[in-house]
Amino acid sequence: QVAAVVLQWWAASLSCSAQNAMLSGPRRHATSEPERFSDLLSQIAAEHAKSLVALRNEYERQVDALQREVVALRKQVGLNEFPLILDEMVAEEGIKYTPRRSAESLAPERLSRFASLRDFELRDVWSRLTDSTWGADLDDGLRNTVEHRASTLSLRASIVSIVRQPTLVVREAFVCVISPNGTFRLGWDIAGTALIAFDVIMIPFSMAFQPERGLFIHIFDWIALIFWTIDMVQACFLGYYRKGCYVTSHKLIVWNYIRSWFLLDLLVVGPEWLQILAGSGDALGGLGRMLKSARGIRVLRLMRLLKLQRIMHLLYDVLESEYTFIVVNLTKLLLSVGILNHVIACLWFLIGRLSEESAERTWIKQAKLQDASLLYKYSTSLHWSMTQFTPASMEVSASNVSERIFSIIVLFFAMVAFSSIVSNITTATSTLRNMKGDEMKQFWLLRRYLRQRLVAKDLANRIFKFLEYQAKKQSTMVQPCSIKVLSALSEELSNELAHSLHSPFLTAHPFFLYVDRNMQSMMKRLCGALRLQNYADQETVFSKGEEARKIFFLKSGTQQYEQCDGSLLNPPPRIKEWASEAVLWTTWRHHGELRVVHASELIHLEPANFSEVMCLHPRPYFFAKVYAERFVDVLNRPHLMSDFVRRNAFYDAASVISDQAFA
Repeated sequence: QVAAVVLQWWAASLSCSAQNAMLSGPRRHATSEPERFSDLLSQIAAEHAKSLVALRNEYERQVDALQREVVALRKQVGLNEFPLILDEMVAEEGIKYTPRRSAESLAPERLSRFASLRDFELRDVWSRLTDSTWGADLDDGLRNTVEHRASTLSLRASIVSIVRQPTLVVREAFVCVISPNGTFRLGWDIAGTALIAFDVIMIPFSMAFQPERGLFIHIFDWIALIFWTIDMVQACFLGYYRKGCYVTSHKLIVWNYIRSWFLLDLLVVGPEWLQILAGSGDALGGLGRMLKSARGIRVLRLMRLLKLQRIMHLLYDVLESEYTFIVVNLTKLLLSVGILNHVIACLWFLIGRLSEESAERTWIKQAKLQDASLLYKYSTSLHWSMTQFTPASMEVSASNVSERIFSIIVLFFAMVAFSSIVSNITTATSTLRNMKGDEMKQFWLLRRYLRQRLVAKDLANRIFKFLEYQAKKQSTMVQPCSIKVLSALSEELSNELAHSLHSPFLTAHPFFLYVDRNMQSMMKRLCGALRLQNYADQETVFSKGEEARKIFFLKSGTQQYEQCDGSLLNPPPRIKEWASEAVLWTTWRHHGELRVVHASELIHLEPANFSEVMCLHPRPYFFAKVYAERFVDVLNRPHLMSDFVRRNAFYDAASVISDQAFA
């Protein structure tokens, strides 16, 4: 119609031009031609608008007829309760569906591609005829985890599992239980470490050299006494782990403390409080003197050094670098040597002082230290202590039987223990020196290998950069392959660990989010079947036309996806997005090329592992079955095929409706 109007206008314009030229002259032709041209343009626009309206009305009429026909067919097969997926998408988006391009505007090869791709069929596992009634009682088992967690939070209860027989013992939690891994307890332990370090230095020094007790010592003693008294009270409310299970029962906590640290804490703290409450030792006669002598039991405070092991474990948890870990271990060994020499020096001087009180010949008299300063006495004792562990010598030596016996004991201890400490220190320093050397040697060998094999420079550079990136990542991130004890985990704990690591990337997909919220036991098994794979720069994950064998979840890095029509996916693939979901539900070939721009990590799941997990229970099976039918129905609609399906309206409605199908 538009072409006809244009031809009519052209003929009329020629005729008018001839007539105007003969009758009215040039001036009339110049003034009437623009007016006639604008009138004809208005007619063309009006005709075009009428054509578009007619075409749209015809299209809407055909769509309504097809929808009525589909609804009638669904009623015949008993699926009238399900709305059309197209209707859901239209309602969700709030717009009317209109085709972007007409069929005539598509190239012939594109039309053949659409025709060949609208024949997707379900995989055999989802097309089996099975009974759709499975009972609501099974649903309670799947919801058990979520409901149990909610009840635990509301009742502030916890579970204690005592592995004696294959039974589970559940105990009610006490309200005021202190977590051993909480921030408060961590700060408390750090303060206790400072007090233990002070005791390690001052208790041997005070007993041996008997310095004057100044105001600072008195204040610090009061702080330590109050701190360890409060620590005894806290121990009655401190949760603990037994056979890998967290115990929060108050009775078990108190009983565990009585069996472990209570007696030692009571022997250390009790005499000091009794002496303070009883007053002066002279007023109470023998009892006061006994309490005063009992203060020597303060040496037992040094037993609290055993508690430092937990602090060291917490410190190791913070360390991320193997280099830092070795440095910390080396520092710990050096501090151990220093403390050991300090204690031996104090004992050496104590033996000399006690022998001097009994009028025996001592090393103190031999070295003429009676009138020396306190600092010189201590430094001399420390010098002697260090010479016992090294080939060095000095003028001080044993002068009586007690000192000689002590010297022999120290020499024997140094031969056994100190040699081991020195070897550990040597090993640590050698490891630090060789750590970088081994890595440099490996990369040097890699360069030689690539050069001798005449590998293309561009490919060699990509290989080198990728391995360099992997080596750097492994030095900062601990890899599972380097942790041998992980192989001892049970299957359930392994699945829970995998769920904690990978579920944030899977739950971006509405299907897996619904499974995680309502069937978490199945989600944990699915996470246990996941695999992680690294890709280098410019590496192709899959190409157009390849048979799809797994679904991919993007974990890190940057990728680009080229669609079947040659255009790039916009916006490009994002972290936590998924590709090739169709492989889970039907036979699928990739309809584009996914290429890595920067080094990436992708999580993948194979259809066989997925279907194996979903078939373990009727509810997840039927849920996946109905979802698969709806997904394949969407694939069979005419649209541009892609491995990235971005249909938010479908995903939001499909998961909920699929689960309600067999409720």
